Amino acid sequence: MKQKSGSTIFLKVVVFLIGIVVLALCIFLLPEIASRDAEANPETAYLQYPFLVCAYVLSIPFKHLNF
Repeated sequence: MKQKSGSTIFLKVVVFLIGIVVLALCIFLLPEIASRDAEANPETAYLQYPFLVCAYVLSIPFKHLNF
């Protein structure tokens, strides 16, 4: 019984850590990627904010799953 409990806790911790990484990527990396793309392709720069909104919305279920 202890092994099952230990493996469950381990899996919960791993999923929580993956969620923290996803949150950090959404906060720090995604805006930088969107800015670089807007600078490289000025004709599609107006899509920068819709891209960020869609990326954040798509990451909500994963982050919500962890808490």
